[in-house]
Amino acid sequence: MKPARVHKSQTPEALKVELAKSLEQRYVPPKFLYASPRQSELWLELHQQCAPTAALGAPYLEAAPYLPKEIQSLVSLGCGGGEKEISILQAIDRDIEFIPTDVSEPLVKAAARAAIAGGICTGTPLVFDLAAANDAAEFLSAHARHSCLFTFFGIIPNFPPPSILPRVRSLMSKDDYLLASANLSPHGMKDILPQYDNLPTRRWLEQFLIENEITGGKLQINICGQKNLEWFQADYVFEADTTISMDKWCIEYKSGDTIQIFVSHRYTPDTAAAVFAEYGLHIEKTFLSENREEGVFMCRPQ
Repeated sequence: MKPARVHKSQTPEALKVELAKSLEQRYVPPKFLYASPRQSELWLELHQQCAPTAALGAPYLEAAPYLPKEIQSLVSLGCGGGEKEISILQAIDRDIEFIPTDVSEPLVKAAARAAIAGGICTGTPLVFDLAAANDAAEFLSAHARHSCLFTFFGIIPNFPPPSILPRVRSLMSKDDYLLASANLSPHGMKDILPQYDNLPTRRWLEQFLIENEITGGKLQINICGQKNLEWFQADYVFEADTTISMDKWCIEYKSGDTIQIFVSHRYTPDTAAAVFAEYGLHIEKTFLSENREEGVFMCRPQ
């Protein structure tokens, strides 16, 4: 396996500064939920229990036959364990290089190992934060062949569209494709809440609190909405005045203050098409899971 390459913004010192500033703003960037080996392990366990690849794999594999023959690299943005990308590459059985990227070095290494074990040609694992790295296109260019398929599975729900979709679009040339997933709510949000408010999810989210010694409150998971978007949101609510010490920072919270730990937006196929188009991405084909709670969209840049 090739050594992972880590973007300069992901050095330990840079991450400490970013986390402290984010906590001052009462917000946890998603990448800090996957940063340590234990967090990655808990996330993989959660993913397998609550969203196993076998149950959700159909729309990803349905997309495989439609992938253009000119694709030379599959660049996974936020690869996680890489299971879906590996399944797609094994299904089409073509000479395409797999490039796993993620904010978590343990996850990119795990995805690379799994791909190699599955007989997939695997390039350099890359560690960077698409939401924060302004030079992401340049960072990627030395490692990806031309005519790329970018995959973006499970990430869109965790960000407001204006903060992430323009960054995805900025990576793409006119010859590239995007295969992206979005969580859907075909029958309303209440029926889906148990997928988020459960013990495996709470264990995963609480690991961030444990590792950063954040105490004095409790985790609440609720349904929120604004305009045509709805989302699930996990907040840590302080029940007493608390001070968090991180190196040279002392961050104070009053009783009743909250930290936004996690969000997961939900769409419909129509709202996804409208939102993607707003940021220069045209959906050419849509593939839905059997329960219609996940959509996979094949996109081209407009």
